[in-house]
Amino acid sequence: MNVKWCIERDFFWEFNPDTVVKYLKKLEIPYSFLKTKGEGDIIGKLPYTSDECVLVYGSIGYARKLDCSASWIPGTSWLCDKSRNLHCSNYYSYYGDFLLNREYMFTTLAEFERRIDYIYNIFGEGNEIFVRPDSPYKDFTGFVTKKEEFAQKITTMSYGKLDPNIMIIVAKPKKIIAEYRFYICKDEVITGSRYMLNGEYDEEVGYCGNALLLAQEISKHKWQPAPLFVADIGIINGKDGEEAKLLEINSFICSSMYSCDLEKIVIKANQIAEKEFKK
Repeated sequence: MNVKWCIERDFFWEFNPDTVVKYLKKLEIPYSFLKTKGEGDIIGKLPYTSDECVLVYGSIGYARKLDCSASWIPGTSWLCDKSRNLHCSNYYSYYGDFLLNREYMFTTLAEFERRIDYIYNIFGEGNEIFVRPDSPYKDFTGFVTKKEEFAQKITTMSYGKLDPNIMIIVAKPKKIIAEYRFYICKDEVITGSRYMLNGEYDEEVGYCGNALLLAQEISKHKWQPAPLFVADIGIINGKDGEEAKLLEINSFICSSMYSCDLEKIVIKANQIAEKEFKK
């Protein structure tokens, strides 16, 4: 039984999907490209029938549109699952001890704006707070902002008009030295790489020991959000030196692989997909 890949064409600025295809060709794994427009709207017909084992790789909008039109296994289930595992309001309950932002509050955008003075009094550091969406669908990119700049900044960082009732997280801002991405499945850290250094995009093959140790701890946790997922881990200056903290978890489907070992990711993803299909 062949696992197939359905890839959105040209969706990450970090690299072209042809990089992934290079390894699919090497491993003789069948694949198809789908072109999209706008917010992931699919152009043309789906390349596979509904009863096939297909891995999806592309943008969040693309995955959400496929979730409505394709019933592949695993398909989009590692992102668009009814359990909402990749929502912060879910996984914070399990991974709370690993988090960078351990002091936070959930609120709606409308309620935040109504109580902005109160919230800044609690979480403000130098008149700045950190804000991010609860949803893995990333209605906007998380950001640090001053109170007087919030309205303009959330408009700039959003991908369209925001529902005032969306859930957001508010926390104190933290200075992060470096950020690493790890691909994780049950009891195993598959690969990882650095993608940020001192707030600037900076890829490097490999990772520091503290970040790997935390990724391994997450991989052995009894609760897992998906059969294969991504953990972004930051390094900060702690009381006793550098410490590793969990920034967020994301779906394999919509995450850039940066300088991770792509071949390892492809092989493991195929193994997991085939196992799910046979259930």
